[in-house]
Amino acid sequence: MRDMLARRSDILPSTVVMRRDVFERCGGFCERFFPNCFEDPYLWILAREHGEFIYIPECLVTYRMRDRNIGRDYFRNGRIFIELVRKRYGREAHGLLADTRNHLARLALFQTANQARKGSVGHAVKWLLEAARFPTSIVFAPDLVARLVAMRNLRYLFRVPAVRRGVE
Repeated sequence: MRDMLARRSDILPSTVVMRRDVFERCGGFCERFFPNCFEDPYLWILAREHGEFIYIPECLVTYRMRDRNIGRDYFRNGRIFIELVRKRYGREAHGLLADTRNHLARLALFQTANQARKGSVGHAVKWLLEAARFPTSIVFAPDLVARLVAMRNLRYLFRVPAVRRGVE
Protein backbone atom coordinates (compact mmCIF):
# COMPACT_ATOMS: atom_id res chain seq x y z
CA MET A 1 0.00 0.00 0.00
CA ARG A 2 2.87 2.31 0.81
CA ASP A 3 4.17 1.97 -2.77
CA MET A 4 0.76 2.78 -4.26
CA LEU A 5 0.46 5.93 -2.15
CA ALA A 6 4.04 6.98 -2.91
CA ARG A 7 3.73 7.40 -6.70
CA ARG A 8 1.40 7.06 -9.66
CA SER A 9 1.10 3.57 -11.05
CA ASP A 10 0.26 2.65 -14.60
CA ILE A 11 -1.99 -0.31 -13.94
CA LEU A 12 -4.33 -0.65 -16.90
CA PRO A 13 -7.79 -2.22 -16.55
CA SER A 14 -6.96 -4.78 -19.24
CA THR A 15 -4.06 -6.03 -17.11
CA VAL A 16 -6.07 -6.74 -13.97
CA VAL A 17 -7.78 -9.89 -12.78
CA MET A 18 -9.74 -9.29 -9.59
CA ARG A 19 -12.11 -11.35 -7.49
CA ARG A 20 -15.68 -10.12 -7.86
CA ASP A 21 -16.16 -9.84 -4.09
CA VAL A 22 -13.17 -7.46 -3.84
CA PHE A 23 -14.59 -5.37 -6.68
CA GLU A 24 -17.94 -5.22 -4.90
CA ARG A 25 -16.39 -4.41 -1.49
CA CYS A 26 -14.66 -1.47 -3.19
CA GLY A 27 -18.01 -0.26 -4.48
CA GLY A 28 -17.03 -0.84 -8.10
CA PHE A 29 -15.81 2.05 -10.21
CA CYS A 30 -16.56 5.40 -8.58
CA GLU A 31 -19.30 7.12 -10.56
CA ARG A 32 -18.01 10.61 -9.77
CA PHE A 33 -15.49 10.09 -12.55
CA PHE A 34 -17.48 10.82 -15.69
CA PRO A 35 -16.53 10.25 -18.42
CA ASN A 36 -14.06 7.53 -17.63
CA CYS A 37 -10.76 9.00 -16.51
CA PHE A 38 -9.03 8.27 -13.18
CA GLU A 39 -11.65 5.77 -12.00
CA ASP A 40 -9.29 2.81 -12.41
CA PRO A 41 -6.32 4.14 -10.38
CA TYR A 42 -8.73 4.98 -7.59
CA LEU A 43 -10.22 1.48 -7.69
CA TRP A 44 -6.74 -0.12 -7.58
CA ILE A 45 -5.92 1.78 -4.38
CA LEU A 46 -9.21 0.71 -2.78
CA ALA A 47 -8.64 -2.90 -3.90
CA ARG A 48 -5.17 -2.86 -2.34
CA GLU A 49 -6.84 -2.28 1.03
CA HIS A 50 -8.39 -5.76 0.65
CA GLY A 51 -5.20 -7.67 -0.05
CA GLU A 52 -1.92 -7.82 -1.89
CA PHE A 53 -1.44 -7.73 -5.64
CA ILE A 54 0.58 -10.27 -7.53
CA TYR A 55 2.84 -8.70 -10.11
CA ILE A 56 3.60 -10.64 -13.28
CA PRO A 57 6.70 -9.14 -14.93
CA GLU A 58 5.85 -10.38 -18.45
CA CYS A 59 4.36 -8.03 -21.04
CA LEU A 60 0.80 -9.35 -21.37
CA VAL A 61 -0.89 -6.34 -22.96
CA THR A 62 0.06 -3.66 -25.49
CA TYR A 63 -1.58 -0.29 -24.99
CA ARG A 64 -1.34 2.26 -27.77
CA MET A 65 -2.16 5.93 -27.65
CA ARG A 66 -2.36 7.82 -30.91
CA ASP A 67 -2.97 11.53 -30.81
CA ARG A 68 -5.42 11.09 -27.98
CA ASN A 69 -7.31 14.30 -27.42
CA ILE A 70 -7.13 15.20 -23.76
CA GLY A 71 -10.10 17.30 -22.78
CA ARG A 72 -11.16 19.28 -19.75
CA ASP A 73 -12.96 16.21 -18.29
CA TYR A 74 -9.60 14.51 -17.79
CA PHE A 75 -8.44 17.40 -15.62
CA ARG A 76 -11.76 17.64 -13.75
CA ASN A 77 -11.50 13.95 -12.94
CA GLY A 78 -7.88 14.45 -11.91
CA ARG A 79 -9.01 17.02 -9.36
CA ILE A 80 -11.71 14.59 -8.11
CA PHE A 81 -9.04 11.85 -7.79
CA ILE A 82 -6.81 14.20 -5.78
CA GLU A 83 -9.75 15.16 -3.54
CA LEU A 84 -10.81 11.54 -2.87
CA VAL A 85 -7.28 10.29 -2.21
CA ARG A 86 -6.45 13.25 0.06
CA LYS A 87 -9.69 12.74 2.01
CA ARG A 88 -9.19 8.98 2.44
CA TYR A 89 -5.41 8.72 2.98
CA GLY A 90 -4.25 12.19 4.03
CA ARG A 91 -0.50 12.71 4.41
CA GLU A 92 0.22 9.06 3.63
CA ALA A 93 -0.57 9.80 -0.02
CA HIS A 94 1.71 12.86 -0.35
CA GLY A 95 3.86 11.23 -3.06
CA LEU A 96 0.89 10.03 -5.11
CA LEU A 97 -0.81 13.41 -4.89
CA ALA A 98 2.38 15.24 -5.93
CA ASP A 99 2.92 12.85 -8.86
CA THR A 100 -0.69 13.30 -9.97
CA ARG A 101 -0.47 17.10 -9.79
CA ASN A 102 2.79 17.04 -11.76
CA HIS A 103 1.25 14.70 -14.35
CA LEU A 104 -1.76 16.98 -14.83
CA ALA A 105 0.35 20.14 -14.92
CA ARG A 106 2.66 18.62 -17.55
CA LEU A 107 -0.29 17.58 -19.73
CA ALA A 108 -1.82 21.04 -19.47
CA LEU A 109 1.54 22.63 -20.40
CA PHE A 110 1.82 20.23 -23.33
CA GLN A 111 -1.64 21.39 -24.45
CA THR A 112 -0.51 25.01 -23.98
CA ALA A 113 2.43 24.43 -26.32
CA ASN A 114 0.18 22.67 -28.89
CA GLN A 115 -2.24 25.58 -28.90
CA ALA A 116 0.64 28.04 -29.19
CA ARG A 117 1.96 26.16 -32.23
CA LYS A 118 -1.51 26.41 -33.77
CA GLY A 119 -1.51 30.16 -33.08
CA SER A 120 -4.54 29.94 -30.80
CA VAL A 121 -3.72 32.52 -28.13
CA GLY A 122 -6.99 32.16 -26.23
CA HIS A 123 -6.79 28.37 -25.98
CA ALA A 124 -3.10 28.52 -25.04
CA VAL A 125 -3.89 30.90 -22.18
CA LYS A 126 -6.77 28.66 -21.01
CA TRP A 127 -4.47 25.63 -20.89
CA LEU A 128 -1.79 27.64 -19.09
CA LEU A 129 -4.38 28.61 -16.47
CA GLU A 130 -5.38 24.93 -16.20
CA ALA A 131 -1.74 24.04 -15.46
CA ALA A 132 -1.62 26.71 -12.77
CA ARG A 133 -4.58 25.06 -10.97
CA PHE A 134 -2.29 22.27 -9.77
CA PRO A 135 -0.08 23.58 -6.97
CA THR A 136 3.20 22.14 -8.07
CA SER A 137 6.71 23.34 -8.65
CA ILE A 138 6.66 21.81 -12.15
CA VAL A 139 4.63 24.72 -13.56
CA PHE A 140 7.41 27.13 -12.72
CA ALA A 141 10.33 24.79 -13.36
CA PRO A 142 12.99 26.78 -15.26
CA ASP A 143 13.34 24.21 -18.06
CA LEU A 144 9.59 24.16 -18.77
CA VAL A 145 9.26 27.93 -18.61
CA ALA A 146 12.20 28.23 -20.99
CA ARG A 147 10.54 25.79 -23.42
CA LEU A 148 7.20 27.61 -23.24
CA VAL A 149 8.69 31.02 -23.91
CA ALA A 150 11.18 29.75 -26.48
CA MET A 151 11.33 32.05 -29.48
CA ARG A 152 9.88 29.34 -31.73
CA ASN A 153 6.79 28.96 -29.55
CA LEU A 154 6.35 32.72 -29.18
CA ARG A 155 6.50 33.07 -32.98
CA TYR A 156 3.76 30.44 -33.29
CA LEU A 157 1.68 32.16 -30.67
CA PHE A 158 1.96 35.64 -32.14
CA ARG A 159 2.41 34.56 -35.77
CA VAL A 160 5.73 36.36 -36.18
CA PRO A 161 7.70 35.14 -39.22
CA ALA A 162 11.11 33.67 -38.53
CA VAL A 163 14.12 35.82 -39.44
CA ARG A 164 16.74 33.95 -41.41
CA ARG A 165 20.29 34.97 -40.79
CA GLY A 166 22.85 35.07 -43.56
CA VAL A 167 20.23 34.83 -46.29
CA GLU A 168 19.96 37.74 -48.74
